[in-house]
Amino acid sequence: MTFGDERRILVCARLQASE
Repeated sequence: MTFGDERRILVCARLQASE
């Protein structure tokens, strides 16, 4: 897993948590 993918997953997780 690349650093960019890891950040992308974290962003997706935050977006889902906001819903």
